[in-house]
Amino acid sequence: MQTTLERDTMVKAKPKGRPKRSERDDVTVKIDRALVGKAKLIATHQGVPVAELLSDLVKGPLDKTYAMMLRELEAK
Repeated sequence: MQTTLERDTMVKAKPKGRPKRSERDDVTVKIDRALVGKAKLIATHQGVPVAELLSDLVKGPLDKTYAMMLRELEAK
């Protein structure tokens, strides 16, 4: 009888890993250590996560280069 009560009152285990802070689908990449150091300082100063800062900085130039690549591929 004691084991039945313990099973009913057990709390569900926490999910493994870090909790998600945003809805982005993050991946791991390698980047120069000096750049990451600067990005950490800037992110701390601005009060945002480093991944968010780097994503915002890279998005514009990457979108522009991607569009240019698609135009080149259409021309061929």
